[in-house]
Amino acid sequence: MSKAYDRVEWQFVEATMRKMGFGERWIGWIMKCIKSVVYKVLINGQPRGKITPNRGYVREILYLPTFILCTEVLISNLKRAESVKSLTGLKVARASPPVSHLLFADDSLFFCKATVEESAVLLQILQNYERASGQKINFDKSSIQFGHTVETTVRAEIHQMLAEADKRLDIKVLSKGGKEVMSIVSARPLVCKGLIKRVGSGSSISVWYDPWISDSCPRPAICKGINYYPHLTVNQLINSQTSTWNRPLLQQFFESEEITRITGIPVATGYKPDTWGWFYTTTGRYTVKSGYTVLQELSQMRGHYQFGPDTRRLQAQSWKVKCTTKLQHFLWQIITGCLSVGARLCSRGMRVDPLCVRCGMGDET
Repeated sequence: MSKAYDRVEWQFVEATMRKMGFGERWIGWIMKCIKSVVYKVLINGQPRGKITPNRGYVREILYLPTFILCTEVLISNLKRAESVKSLTGLKVARASPPVSHLLFADDSLFFCKATVEESAVLLQILQNYERASGQKINFDKSSIQFGHTVETTVRAEIHQMLAEADKRLDIKVLSKGGKEVMSIVSARPLVCKGLIKRVGSGSSISVWYDPWISDSCPRPAICKGINYYPHLTVNQLINSQTSTWNRPLLQQFFESEEITRITGIPVATGYKPDTWGWFYTTTGRYTVKSGYTVLQELSQMRGHYQFGPDTRRLQAQSWKVKCTTKLQHFLWQIITGCLSVGARLCSRGMRVDPLCVRCGMGDET
C-alpha cells in the first residue's frame, strides 16, 4: 500500500468498528483519540498555524489495532470470493487449506489461478477496497508473478487487463519493471557514449557517423579534407581479396595518426557480422562499475572541477574531523557548496533575496 497509515479515511475506520459490533462508547473513545491530531508548521523555528486532518494515523501503537481491523474488510471480501469459487487459493499440499492472501503491515501477497477471470475478480476487490478505505496500492513497488506452466498468451491477456485498469486508476503499470525501465532510459545517453561498433564485414558501419574508432572514447573516423564520400562504409576500405586494409585508399582520406588507429583494428577473414560492444570493458559487456567510472570521467571532462582548486581531498578530510557527525556533514556542505544560501538558491532559479540577512551588504554565501 502507498502511504498506508496516512490515507485511511476516518469514516471508514468508524464504520468498520460499528460493523464489527464495537460499543458506541468505545468507538467514540477511539475516534476521539484519532481525531485529536493537530499539525503545526515550523516557520523560523516557531510552530505556526493549525492543520486539522480528516484522514490518516499517527504511527502510535495505540492506533495500530484499528488499522489491522480495516484490513479485515479486505480479507472478508477475499474469503467471500473464495467461498463462491470466484477465487482459488494456493495449496502447498493436497490436504492443506488454500491460501489466498498473506498480509504483513502494509505489504500484501495475493494468490489466485492464472486466468483472466480470477485476475479480474481480484482486481475488482482491490479497487473496491481502495474506494472504501481511501488507501492506494503502490503500483511502483508491486509485481505480478506467474508459474512456469502458464502459457504466454494467458500472461499477455492478464498483463493487458491490468494495464487497462491502471489507466482507469491513473496509475502506472502493475509491474516492478516500471522503475527499472525508467532507470535504463535515463542511462541511455551514457550507454550510447560507451558503445563501439566492432568491425566484422564492415558493410553496416558508416565511416563518418558510427563510433568504430578506438580513442579515449569511441568515435567515427575523422577525414583530413573537406571532400569525402558521405555514404562510405568500412567494408569499402578493406581489400576483399587479401582481407587487409586498403592503405592507398586510407591515405586518400585520413591523416597518418588516424591510419595507425584504423590499421590496428583486425580484419575478419570471410564474412562476419558487425556487432555492438561496450568500449570500457575487455569483454565488451556493460557493467555498473564501468558505467559509473565513465560517468565520473565525463563529469570531470565537462569541467566540474575546473573552477577554483580541487577540493576532493578536503572533502574527504571533513569526515575525519573529531566532532559530531552533524558538524562533519556541515563542513562537507560548506566545502562542496551544497548549503542552501541565498546566492546558491538564486543560481538554481529560485526567487529569493540573495542578500545576507545579517549585514545586507553582499550576497549570502
